[in-house]
Amino acid sequence: MKRKSTKIMLINIRKRHGFHLDIKTRRIYKLTILASILTLIVFIMLKHIYNILSNDRRLPPQTTIKYDRALRGNIVTLDGYTLSQSDKIYSASIYGKSIASEKRELFIKLFSIYS
Repeated sequence: MKRKSTKIMLINIRKRHGFHLDIKTRRIYKLTILASILTLIVFIMLKHIYNILSNDRRLPPQTTIKYDRALRGNIVTLDGYTLSQSDKIYSASIYGKSIASEKRELFIKLFSIYS
């Protein structure tokens, strides 16, 4: 009994089970898989870009509301000397990039007058 070589046995198994593909078909198969993977990657990337563009950006607000905190009163010694007192402190802050460059000097003058 002659023993068949391993290469011939593999070819026969592939032919029996339908695994035998010629080189051109294998190339087309690989290119199809590669093109579908690349298409999927591009689709995911475009979806991510769309989500970024459609969501609101987290910019600092142009107006802010702060509620008054309770004044605690004065700390006074027994002889009537005031050690500490509570005062309201107001502060205003401006986001500098929101002011047009040609109107910046006018804004500084008006802001310094009214603050």
